[in-house]
Parts: sequence; structure tokens; C-alpha cells
Amino acid sequence: MPAQQARVFLAMALCGAAVACACDGARALRRLLGLGDVLSGALDLAMGALAAAAMTVTALCLRIDPLRLYVFAGVAAGFALY
Repeated sequence: MPAQQARVFLAMALCGAAVACACDGARALRRLLGLGDVLSGALDLAMGALAAAAMTVTALCLRIDPLRLYVFAGVAAGFALY
């Protein structure tokens, strides 16, 4: 059981790092294109949807039945370590 939790934590940390990388890409795109407030907000919503989809797909691939605190901690750790 602890080995599976460690595997899930690391996979979710990778997911968090990937989402952080995508957020950096969106920030660069926003600066490059000089988007206004409305389009910038729409891009932020799209990034939120991407983050939710990435977490959901990762959780489904790993067959995580109940989402535990360590799953969200893994995403936050990956996001912070990026």
C-alpha cells in the first residue's frame, strides 16, 4: 500500500509539473500576443480546465478510487518544484 501511494504521489507530482509548464507557456503567449483582460481571463479559465483534466486523466489511468490528500499534495509539490 505505501509503495502504491508513493507511485501515485510521484505521478501526480509529474502532472503538477506539467501543468506548471503549461501555465508558463500560457504566460509567454499572453505576453507575446499582448492579450487584453477578457482574453487573458479566458486563457486563465482554459488553463484551469486543462489542470482539472490532467488531474482527472492521471487519476483514472492510475485507478485511484478515492482521491486522498496525498494526491493533491503531489500536484502541489510538482507545481512548486517546477
